[in-house]
Amino acid sequence: MIKTLIFIFIFMMPFTMAHSVVLKVNAEYSQSRDNPGKNEFRITDPCIKLPLSYFCDDNVSRVVAVDADIDKPIFRGSNAWDRFFFHSFPREKSVTLTSPTGSKVNMKFSFTHTGYTLKNVGVDIGDAYQAHPNSNCSLVDRDTASSTKTVFYSIAANAQKNGGSCYTKIYPNPIKRINAIISKYYFGYKLSADNIDTIPNGRYQGRVTLTVGSSNKDLDLGNSAYRAPSIIEMDISLVVRNQMKVEFPHGSNTVVLTPPKGWWNSTLPTVLNSTLPVRISSDTPFWIGLMCQYTHVGGGQCEIRDRSGSHRVPIVISRNNAYGKFILSPSVKVPFKNSKESANDFFLFEIEQSKVDEMRKRPGATYKGIVTLIVDATIPVGGM
Repeated sequence: MIKTLIFIFIFMMPFTMAHSVVLKVNAEYSQSRDNPGKNEFRITDPCIKLPLSYFCDDNVSRVVAVDADIDKPIFRGSNAWDRFFFHSFPREKSVTLTSPTGSKVNMKFSFTHTGYTLKNVGVDIGDAYQAHPNSNCSLVDRDTASSTKTVFYSIAANAQKNGGSCYTKIYPNPIKRINAIISKYYFGYKLSADNIDTIPNGRYQGRVTLTVGSSNKDLDLGNSAYRAPSIIEMDISLVVRNQMKVEFPHGSNTVVLTPPKGWWNSTLPTVLNSTLPVRISSDTPFWIGLMCQYTHVGGGQCEIRDRSGSHRVPIVISRNNAYGKFILSPSVKVPFKNSKESANDFFLFEIEQSKVDEMRKRPGATYKGIVTLIVDATIPVGGM
């Protein structure tokens, strides 16, 4: 199963130019806010609006905005990179994110949008901002009324995976050659991951390095002078909070304690007990505890009471599986490293012999109590 998230994240840096720029990207994969029981990607970075309408439109879209100092000649040349806008972009990239414990998640990075702001365009470009029909993009929004012009394009879905180029129509009329400046460029991107719902919870970190310049760089905006930046480092931090799954048999909200051999056996019962099958599936640590309607003296056990409340009987509750018997308590969280679904996993409810002997002295009495089993995931706290 492939989960996909489109990131279009915003970064604003001062105009002091740098050859290398570092962008921080923060996201999480956790329980959906709108669809309980399902997980989803979410961007946790704030959404900051930029001048064009598309730059910030929902919770899963952002745009990277990077200050730049790149020459852009404006003239009616014969090559695609001579057009008003040109961006040759690569096929999707692979990136591996790693947790402090060594777990890994493999992701794919690809461009989804592209654009820039161009200063000192002192000529009439006509409709040369429109994407060429043969290019791998379409115009999303523009602001081309003044000498500073901003354009933004959506990259076609097949080109996002395989790479391609976005370029505009030829200038409608011959233009006297001038040199404009790309002062800022924008790009949207997508991250996708395989089987992210199977990896352990935790924080995963990795880096995508994007090169800037001509000759088949990641951000190849034409055959011009690139003063800054030359490298963009995208530090990705992904918090995974996979849900655990706990399943009980249908109608198992009532547990009736009986002698192991039944009430009609000729021997007196020495214990009363009952089992509750359970399937717990979790690739990450979790704990189990109890919450009692009636807590026995000392707080270490739940209890049941007769109707008058005068006789109180503690219950020993445990989880039993192939690894042993684990006594549960309302005062202690019992930890488990992980759990795989197993038909031999069950909760055992027991009343010990000495307490059964006391109960036999009250024939016809009915004992009741409510016990809540709490199974909760343990999220690693380091860096979370």
